[in-house]
Amino acid sequence: MSKDPNKCSNEDCNNDIGPDSLEFTHKGEPAGGFCDVCIGNAPAVRVLFKRGDDGQFFPIEMSGLDKPL
Repeated sequence: MSKDPNKCSNEDCNNDIGPDSLEFTHKGEPAGGFCDVCIGNAPAVRVLFKRGDDGQFFPIEMSGLDKPL
């Protein structure tokens, strides 16, 4: 996943984070996000976070779910 908080965290995507994106913060700091293209029209998404060496969480994987829990 990308470490630039202004870009989509999906490693296969180079889109910027925009107004329709899903953004994450941890301890008030930008921690990444997924652009509206990667989220698509999924009714729900599952995001896996990892804690970095500095203690901050950041997204490492996102998958669309067909049916919300």
